Amino acid sequence: MRINRRTMQIGIAISLVLLSGHSTWAQECSNKTTEGRYVIVGEGYVSFGPNAPLVPAKTLGIVTADANGVYTGDGIDNVGGQVFVSHIVGTQHLNADCTGSITYKSTSNGQPAPDISFTFVVSEHGNRIDGLSVTAGGMLSGVLRRLEEWRCDR
Repeated sequence: MRINRRTMQIGIAISLVLLSGHSTWAQECSNKTTEGRYVIVGEGYVSFGPNAPLVPAKTLGIVTADANGVYTGDGIDNVGGQVFVSHIVGTQHLNADCTGSITYKSTSNGQPAPDISFTFVVSEHGNRIDGLSVTAGGMLSGVLRRLEEWRCDR
């Protein structure tokens, strides 16, 4: 499917309006707002290399954000039917209006993997974070949902 320039401009304009209006209804955010453990579910399309076709990708994992905005986590990625165990580490840059960005350093099956950068919006008092990749060569989106504290032995 081909997206024409006008459609893209309209989409960008709507996104900017939504993000700019976000500060009028959202609480102010800080690294303390996002501190906690989250389940992450992501999906989209990625490429295995330059000029390679895009293939479907999904991820599922757990990340922990500390009071300094450092995220660390582990997960399982399925990229084009191939399964990888991943580990990520990144530090968020969070604005008071609850928008931000983060770049993750990652490994895949224990080997270094390309960095991946996201822009995101924090909502529900830090209980939800919606992100969209801004790294060339693919399109990924993800949702982080804060886990309530619970014990596995209940």
